[in-house]
Amino acid sequence: MPNGEDKNWMRLCIAVGGFRARYQTWPETALISKDIAENIKQLFDPLDYEAVLMKLEIVEVEDEAHIELVDKAGNSFKYGEEWDFEPDVDASSWFGVTPDAHNHL
Repeated sequence: MPNGEDKNWMRLCIAVGGFRARYQTWPETALISKDIAENIKQLFDPLDYEAVLMKLEIVEVEDEAHIELVDKAGNSFKYGEEWDFEPDVDASSWFGVTPDAHNHL
């Protein structure tokens, strides 16, 4: 389990990678607990966070500690689920940005 100031970003990337590995496509929407979503947003400067949102719509949900990726085809993958295949592209590379948390703390 990831730990540290960017742990929720790492969890999101793991879930995105799992979605990609399972369905061979990228997710369109992330259903994320409000606290987790806010934590991820605070890791980025505004332009980099906009780059994240260009790839993945983030929708805040009431569930605690929830990260779920979905697409319009009905595919779904939750953080913590196992998958059998390796994604062909790393989620961090797909997003094209990395957290810059040290400038925000």
